Amino acid sequence: MKSTPRMLIVTAIAALLLVASGRASAITFDGTASFQPNSAFNGAMFDASGSDKLVVVATGEHNFPNNAGGDINSITYDGVLLTQAVNRQPIGPNPSNDATAADIWYLDNPGAAHVSGTLGASVNGNGNNYVFTVLGLSGTAPGVSATAVSAPNLKSVDLLATVNNSFVVASHGMGGNGNTANVNVVDAVAPATEIAALEAGNNWAGHVVSITNNVAAGNATYAFTGGSTDGTVTIAAAFAPFDPGAPPPATLTLGDRVLVSENNANFDISVFPGQASYNDRGQGGVEPGAPSFLNILGDGTVLDYNFVGNAGTGSALTTYAMGAEGRIPTPTAPAANVHGSGENWANVWTTSDPMTSGNEFTTTKDHNPTGVAGAANTFARAAEVDGTIDISGLESGVIYFPHGTFVNQWTLSVVMTGPGQPDLMAFDSQDTNGINRNFGWITDFVFENPGGLYTEISYNYTHQDRDGSRSRFMGVILDGTPLAAVPEPATATLALLGIAGLAMRRRRSAA
Repeated sequence: MKSTPRMLIVTAIAALLLVASGRASAITFDGTASFQPNSAFNGAMFDASGSDKLVVVATGEHNFPNNAGGDINSITYDGVLLTQAVNRQPIGPNPSNDATAADIWYLDNPGAAHVSGTLGASVNGNGNNYVFTVLGLSGTAPGVSATAVSAPNLKSVDLLATVNNSFVVASHGMGGNGNTANVNVVDAVAPATEIAALEAGNNWAGHVVSITNNVAAGNATYAFTGGSTDGTVTIAAAFAPFDPGAPPPATLTLGDRVLVSENNANFDISVFPGQASYNDRGQGGVEPGAPSFLNILGDGTVLDYNFVGNAGTGSALTTYAMGAEGRIPTPTAPAANVHGSGENWANVWTTSDPMTSGNEFTTTKDHNPTGVAGAANTFARAAEVDGTIDISGLESGVIYFPHGTFVNQWTLSVVMTGPGQPDLMAFDSQDTNGINRNFGWITDFVFENPGGLYTEISYNYTHQDRDGSRSRFMGVILDGTPLAAVPEPATATLALLGIAGLAMRRRRSAA
C-alpha cells in the first residue's frame, strides 16, 4: 500500500505523541517472602534476579523503655545498598507516642547485583524486635513515584498516585509501648490484597503488608482494621509502570577501589589539563617505587578538584589546591576527629605538565602544601569528613576520592540528591581491621544524571579510629559531562510536521 500525504502527517503526529508519552506496561507482582528477627533476615536468600525492582518493608519496635533508639540504618542485596523510599523514625519518650520504626526500601534492576540473592540489614537497638517483608516486581519505572506516612496511632494513610496503573505497597507497623503487635487480628481493607502478617517475639513488633495494583492517578486511602492503635503507623509507596518514552534513570554506583600506596610510600597524581592521571608508585611500600600502571582521570582533563590537609591536632581542614569551577567546597571535620599534621603520601601536579619526553611523572612536582597555612601535608588525618559536590548541569561523571588507613575500619558513603527526586546512595568500606600497615587507595563512584534532575552529591568519610590519627583523606576529584542541548517540544513538532509537509510537496511536484 502506498503512503498518502495525509497518512504521512498522521504518522508524524502519532510518532511525536508516542515519543512524548510512551506506552506504560503493566506491573507484575513476582513474589514475596517474610523474615524475623533481624538475625534471620541477615543472610536470608531471595531470588530477585528476574525482577526489575526489589522492595523491602522493614518494621521495628520502638526499642523500649520509652525511647526512640530503634531504627533501620541500611538494607542490602548481595552487598548492594537499597534506596530508602519511606523513613518513619520511631517517636518517644511519651508512652502514648512510642511509635514503631517503619521503612520501605527498594533496589532497581536487582538482577544486575544478583549473585546469590543474600539479604542484609543494619539496625539500631535489639535486632530481635524487627520484621521484614520482601517483594519482587517487574514492569516498573525506575525509582518511586509517591510515598506517604500517617500520623501516629492511625490505621490508614492517604497516598496521591501520580501515574495511572501504579503499584502501591502499604504497611501497618506495630511496635509501640507494650506487647501490642498482634498481627492475627489485623486485616488489610479491600481492594488492597494482604500479602504478609508477621510479628517478632511475644507481640513485640510486627506489620501487615498489602499490595494494590493498577491504581489510577489520584488520591486513595490504604487502610487496615483490628488490633491496638498504640504506637502504630501506616506507610505506603507507589511505584509507576515502565514507560519506554521516559528518560533512563539516574544512577549512583561504586566503581573501583585501586591500591596506590603502602607503608607511607608516595604515589603520583596529576590534575593538569590533558595529563590528569595517577599511578601506584607507592604500592610496594618503598621510596621511590616503580609504578605498574597509569590510570587516566576522566578523559585526561577533569572538571574540578579540591585537595585538603591539616596542620595540628584539632585543626580545621584546609584546601591547598583546588580547581577553578568552585564545585567542591572545602570539607569539614570535627576538631575532636582531627589529629597531627596529616601525611605526605602523594606527589601532586596541578599547574605544570608531569610529562617530559613522553614519560609520565618525570618532571618535578609543582605543589607542596607545606607553604599553605593550615595544610602541612598532602593528606589530612581526619576520622569524620563531610563535604558536598555540585553536579548541577552535569549529565554524568565520575568522582575520585584518594584516602587511606592504618589498620582500622572505614566507610566512604555518597548520596546524590535533587529537588523532588529520591536520594541515591552508594558506599565503599573496609568492614574489618587490617594488618599493621598503612594503605592508600583511590575509590571512584560513577553517576548518571539524565535531564540534570539531581544537583548535588554529599559525601562522608568515617573512620573507626575516632581521634583521626590512623585516618587519611586527601580530597575529591570530579570529572563530568555537561548536559546536551535538547530541542524544545515545539521544535520537535515543527520538525516532524515539516517532514510530512515536504513529502506532500514532493508528491504534488511529482504529479
